[in-house]
Amino acid sequence: MMKQRKNTLFLMRPLNHVRVVFFALLICLSHGCSHAEKKTQSRPLTDPQDWPMWVEIGPDTTLTARAIVEADRCPTIKIDAQEISMDTRAPAEAGRYPVLTCEKILPATTTHASISGRALPLPKKDLTKIVVIGDTGCRIAGKGSDTRVQACNDPTKWTFPVVAKAIADAQPDLVIHVGDYLYREVPCPADQPGCAKSPSGDRWATWDADFFSPADPLLRVAPWIFVRGNHELCARAGAGWFRFLDARALSQACSDETPPYLVHTGDHGPEFLITDSAPGPLTQKSLAALAELSPHHAWLFTHRPIWFPSAKGKPDLSMGPHLIPPHGIDLVFAGHVHSFRIIDFKKPRVPEIIAGNSGTQLTPLDDALAAEFTKNKMPVRSVCGENDFGFLTLERSAPLKNTKWKVFETPLASLENHTLSSCRLEY
Repeated sequence: MMKQRKNTLFLMRPLNHVRVVFFALLICLSHGCSHAEKKTQSRPLTDPQDWPMWVEIGPDTTLTARAIVEADRCPTIKIDAQEISMDTRAPAEAGRYPVLTCEKILPATTTHASISGRALPLPKKDLTKIVVIGDTGCRIAGKGSDTRVQACNDPTKWTFPVVAKAIADAQPDLVIHVGDYLYREVPCPADQPGCAKSPSGDRWATWDADFFSPADPLLRVAPWIFVRGNHELCARAGAGWFRFLDARALSQACSDETPPYLVHTGDHGPEFLITDSAPGPLTQKSLAALAELSPHHAWLFTHRPIWFPSAKGKPDLSMGPHLIPPHGIDLVFAGHVHSFRIIDFKKPRVPEIIAGNSGTQLTPLDDALAAEFTKNKMPVRSVCGENDFGFLTLERSAPLKNTKWKVFETPLASLENHTLSSCRLEY
């Protein structure tokens, strides 16, 4: 399964916080931060060119074009030479969702699709560059003195707008988000000017501020796969998740459990297994459900890590020493932990890559993870990572058959000095 894997894993010198802030500001000024500098109230969508539009890949590799509009009816979409009306996925609702969500399933043979003259990015036959991000929203959570606040109006403190623009400039073939989109759960405290006028709760204004507005440059350049996070549980932002991002047909009722699905990526690409771990850590039963999909050289994408030490007061971080991935899974990708780590386990476990560092307030990790895993009878070859904002890139070059994937982190500070993280994996 991993016979061709060659590991080059080691920890680079941690980036100084002042440098991170400096480079984030420098990048923002040079690339433009119009989305981050706006007041975070919902923007008007009167111009079709401002509508959020994207293509997402779902169960059975189904392609769906989506658009969020302020209009009485859904727009038309041009698919190759045919122009047809988009379907209403979710009607506008006064108050929380004053926008119309529209969609249209695209034939697998589609070579061109556009809405209001704007071309939509379609999947390539074979992928050579994939970007993985996670935990992107701006944290405003808690109550009273326990309120945890990021300065959402400051792109050096909440960096997702900068990260999204940098990824868009890199022109990936596919973007995969491993969950947790909406973090503005409570109103911004009056004594916190850094998040002044921020919307909160599961409503369109918050979804726009936390995800759609900053992600707009990236929605324009690549198709997406969306993984559900625990912030998208029904009691949190589940209604918005199903209205806007879930890849299946919209259900009448919110559900905290949805079945996994498989995505094929071409003749020379891995398969993607997408699973919903929003309700809690994966179990042997949920891994058995993945096995029923008969994966073959698949990458598993889940929000919660399968193997990670449980922190005090954090029961949702589960060390699963008894959990063994089904045959056919080569790599595991997750978020939930607000940092970046590559954990290269010894057999029978496969490498687990945590990419939860794309915008939400970071949770710096120490270097004791390898010892913690070994203590719990889960020996590792090595653990490396970054305590910095950034994104994960997977690249390969032609010829694609038998070509190794290079898996590496791009820390935010490296975008100006071009010094990539030395924490990487080849397989």
